[in-house]
Amino acid sequence: MYNLGLIEDNIFLMKNVVDYLSNFCRHRIIFTCASSEEFEKNVNRHKFKEIPDLILLDIKLPGRSGIDTIDLIRNQFPAVKILMLSGFAEKNYILESLKKGASGFMFKTSKLSQINDAIVDTITIGAFISPIAALPLIDHLSISSDTHIGITQKLTKREHELMQLVKEGLSYKEMADKMFLSVHTINHHLKSIYQKMGVSSKSELLSKFI
Repeated sequence: MYNLGLIEDNIFLMKNVVDYLSNFCRHRIIFTCASSEEFEKNVNRHKFKEIPDLILLDIKLPGRSGIDTIDLIRNQFPAVKILMLSGFAEKNYILESLKKGASGFMFKTSKLSQINDAIVDTITIGAFISPIAALPLIDHLSISSDTHIGITQKLTKREHELMQLVKEGLSYKEMADKMFLSVHTINHHLKSIYQKMGVSSKSELLSKFI
């Protein structure tokens, strides 16, 4: 049995989920909210007396979206698991949710028993991704990998060597000493790499491609 919260604007769905999870799965529903704003209002009024193990969060809420609500939830319950509920398998929704800190992604069209399984897996394992949601993620990772390979193939052997030194965190002078080049030449090679890779700084290069 787990303590759960639910933020969902579809009252019919909310009632079905609450009834099933509380009556058949013996979970405790410690709060329900129909919007992000209602959740925030309850936070400000200190209405939450218990800490949930997991919050089911609708991704498309009226007003503030579910994705934009994740930070608000994390501020109130830093360790809580967040399982996104969505009616859409759009890659951007999935990626943005996970980047923001969601623990899992599930579809509203799933059977109630599957939603319960997702809740249990998210809490006990740490994460859950619906197989339907996993497909866009796999495609995204595949495309990103292919794009990365295609771009790096444009680099010369010397530029590849310099990329490795950048990855090691060396300064311009240290890279120049390692490659027996002047700092000016290192700077010239880096500018060439930035142009080929579509970035404008060493930090951007590290975050985007290394």
